[in-house]
Amino acid sequence: MLPKVSNEFTSIGCNRVPQVAAWGKDGMVAFGAYNYVALYYPEDPECRGIISTLTGHKDRVNCVDFIYRGNELNQINVAIISGSVDRTARIWKLTKDKKWVNSAILESHGGSINTLGVTRAKSIIVDKDLFVTGSADGAIKVWERSIYDDVHDSVKCLQTINLEKKHPMALALSYLPESKIPILACGSTDKRILLYVQKDGLFIPSLTLQGHENWIRSLSFATYTELPLSNSTIVSSASDSTIQEQYKLKDGDLLLASASQDKYVRLWRVSYNGEVSGPLDSEEITNGKSKEKKSLRELLENLPDDTMDTLSFDKKVQLHTKAHIIDVDLTSIKKRYSVMFEALLMGHDDWVYSVCWQPPTSIVDEEGNARYHQPMSILTSSSDKSMMIWKPDQETGVWVNLVRVGEIGGYALGFFGGLFGPKGNHILAHGHTGAFHLWKNLSSDHDWQPQVSISGCFNSVQDITWDPTFKYLVSVSLDQTTRLFAPWIRQLDIDQKEGAQVSEKQNSIVTTWHEIGRPQIHGYDIQCIAFVNQWRFVSGADEKILRVFDAPKNFMQSLSKLLGEEVSGELESRPLGANLPPLGLSNKAIFNYD
Repeated sequence: MLPKVSNEFTSIGCNRVPQVAAWGKDGMVAFGAYNYVALYYPEDPECRGIISTLTGHKDRVNCVDFIYRGNELNQINVAIISGSVDRTARIWKLTKDKKWVNSAILESHGGSINTLGVTRAKSIIVDKDLFVTGSADGAIKVWERSIYDDVHDSVKCLQTINLEKKHPMALALSYLPESKIPILACGSTDKRILLYVQKDGLFIPSLTLQGHENWIRSLSFATYTELPLSNSTIVSSASDSTIQEQYKLKDGDLLLASASQDKYVRLWRVSYNGEVSGPLDSEEITNGKSKEKKSLRELLENLPDDTMDTLSFDKKVQLHTKAHIIDVDLTSIKKRYSVMFEALLMGHDDWVYSVCWQPPTSIVDEEGNARYHQPMSILTSSSDKSMMIWKPDQETGVWVNLVRVGEIGGYALGFFGGLFGPKGNHILAHGHTGAFHLWKNLSSDHDWQPQVSISGCFNSVQDITWDPTFKYLVSVSLDQTTRLFAPWIRQLDIDQKEGAQVSEKQNSIVTTWHEIGRPQIHGYDIQCIAFVNQWRFVSGADEKILRVFDAPKNFMQSLSKLLGEEVSGELESRPLGANLPPLGLSNKAIFNYD
């Protein structure tokens, strides 16, 4: 009889690019890990880490997202789509046997696929899926997916949009308000947002939004929902009501958030203005913009450039508040939409890589019925080592950052992406080290506390070895780190194991593996490692020098607590810890008297 083999632990770092991770409706995170798509449940009370890796891509995965279907709060993720440097996009779905399969391969791009856009709306069509891919070949391709059978999908390319000398950096897809007419937003290297509206099955260029002063790295759509007249179940109700009154957002308005390397986030509003009987007169059209009544906003807009520069609080940032008009011709009627700049979010000190709306939630209206609601809350991540949560101020309606979390230290180089959990009480970030950073809101007062997450090497692992007692193992990698992995043996608290019976909660011993330390952070690629004894190892790197490392007291004590047993060794004679000096290659021992 063959022995049963199961995967106990998987460690791999997240790829160091934006848009490479997504958080699905069921609580699962999918992210690019070298050539793989890794799956992980951040809210798992047992902290089991990566549960599966999807194999198929031949080069680095650049972007990942979930495909949703359904109406309002009944939406579910039905598939995962990933784009890669290998010039392909792949669709992955779960079969009836609960196995992940690669159901379709999209191979028509001529360059690396760097960005994806999947439909995000209050209600999404359930028979077919519309999504877009953007590539380094300067093209955007529009795709339509339908289910063929349990393991295969039918995918066809509906359209190719060539941006010529520009490259798509961010894509977002939704429906125009009060319709099922798709609208596509594209942020590119020319610092503008291009809006396309679908007509007769093809996306037509409709509008160009200007304002950003650098590349646009992230776009995200959300549908605004009005709150009931009296509602006390949502913490953000006061601020949402203020926004409704101050800026007259209407139920169903489409909001677009854009993040840029100019350090700013901009909000744009798309509103339905009703039906029109005929086209605009030629005198009413000026470069695609409607000629409206002279308002204070338009007077400011029409001032000379030098005057606008003096009014601007930043010479590089100007506020354009004129409404742009989009007319959509249907079979018998013409619908008119207005697009307007809504808000400027300032607070980050470096490039903003991602912007993410808080997922919709359920509220109770005045009649006691559950109702779909889109919170006015945005999460942004930046190279300044921070993530921020933005909400409108309760008094003024001005968007402000209420929460700021992040890293402190000279080795941290910022975040590439930030994600809201499906319930809105968790946020997740990934950055330059390949690790994920997880925070949970423990109360309604924005008490965000760090939680256990996952990490791994972000370059090739060259060597790995067990310690002589087989209690832990150490790896070395071309990411210039030595990482130590050990089991965490513990008993789950009663509140941690949600959904379990009382008898199951008691005496529930859990063992999971984690990275608990990095004994060596080097300036050269590390190639080999070997143990001398349980508390001493030797590593060799490209510098052609062997370095010997001894375990400090702090590590031995921490390992003892994680394993739940005493460790042997001369504990008192060992240094307390170790420190790596700036620009140094060797750890310096720290003693109690230092």
